[in-house]
Amino acid sequence: MPASRLCQFSYSITLTVALFSLAIFLMTSSGRRVQRGPPNLLDRLSRPDSLPHTEATLQICAVFYTLRNLGPENPSDAPTPFELLQLDPLAPPFHPPQDSARPGTRYYNAVKHEVIEAGKKIRAAAASPARMHAPEYPPRDGGTGDSGDIRGRGNSDRADLVLRASWSVTDMLLSDDTRAVFLDKVQPRLTSWVAKVTVIEGLCGAVWMERGWDV
Repeated sequence: MPASRLCQFSYSITLTVALFSLAIFLMTSSGRRVQRGPPNLLDRLSRPDSLPHTEATLQICAVFYTLRNLGPENPSDAPTPFELLQLDPLAPPFHPPQDSARPGTRYYNAVKHEVIEAGKKIRAAAASPARMHAPEYPPRDGGTGDSGDIRGRGNSDRADLVLRASWSVTDMLLSDDTRAVFLDKVQPRLTSWVAKVTVIEGLCGAVWMERGWDV
């Protein structure tokens, strides 16, 4: 092959590779700039600086703050909303969440009833006479524990905190919008004590700091 034709062939190959590389670069850059819609709440759980301060998320964070006060020395000791009420979020009427999302859905009325009754039970236990040897309630491990007195061991301060938390949790779960966000986006992430601390800190840490709530 003549030298001139060989040079032309080499130049064509080089130009083709360069154009192909440029096309890939432009496609990649465009993909980084254009997202498929805004990140959802789950994407934001570890990015508190970009968390949308909607009414639902603010109410959820207020609930987690009242629950955090039940385990101030160790955040993993604080119960979740369903642990406090001793209800199962993975069973009807709470699961699947869409079946109780709005009036007229399958479990809508049942959810309201379960939440109200569980709140009453917690508050009745808090108001009952103290028993010296009653176990701590609600149990730190999230189990059912003894359904007896919250004021066991003379811990009236803890009973007051449980009362406050029970009202906060029931109000959240009775709010259709907030309950839908919590059951669909937050509760499924609370799979272990490590995940619980990580998710709650990511979701609410910045909110608590902005409001001057001690953590």
